[in-house]
Amino acid sequence: MKPGDRPAFSAKFLTDKDGPNKPKLMAAIKKVAEAKWGKNWKKVYAELKSKDRIFLTNGDDKTDDSGETLEGYGGQLVVGSRSYVRPTVVDRNPKNRLTEEDGKIYSGCFVNAFVAIWAQTGEYGKRINCQLQGIQFDGDGDAFGGGKAADPSVFDSLADEFNDSNEVEEFDGEEFDAGDDFDDDIPY
Repeated sequence: MKPGDRPAFSAKFLTDKDGPNKPKLMAAIKKVAEAKWGKNWKKVYAELKSKDRIFLTNGDDKTDDSGETLEGYGGQLVVGSRSYVRPTVVDRNPKNRLTEEDGKIYSGCFVNAFVAIWAQTGEYGKRINCQLQGIQFDGDGDAFGGGKAADPSVFDSLADEFNDSNEVEEFDGEEFDAGDDFDDDIPY
């Protein structure tokens, strides 16, 4: 985010290039492009695609610094979305809202996304955008990229090794002699 930019929520969703979402996404792009640019929509679409100004991109083209396709992106379409309004985030049961602290939404989990696709023209140029409106957790997957927080069950209990009572134990060793060079005025 650059100074002066408006904060926003964003997500990238991956969907199989050969899966059922591709025709739906392409139909939505065509619909908003035709509505915005009429008979010239194909020409404008080609221009936007060549300038990477469409929310839908090829995952195979997303590479790291060495030129390798990013983990998890191969064979996928990438749906880039954002919103200035906090999206609704729910569990499998949509009555259960999720927060970041729940740790259920992470890079690699499966979700259902609710988005609005729209075409823009104006001071920021022409684009076909995707507004993030809601996310529903659908299942765990292999974490990648940012990953997810560790589940507490991965840790062994250390209760036997430490005094869990939060009481300070008395020092039973020899008294510490700091010597004459010790400066006890140093704040710490």
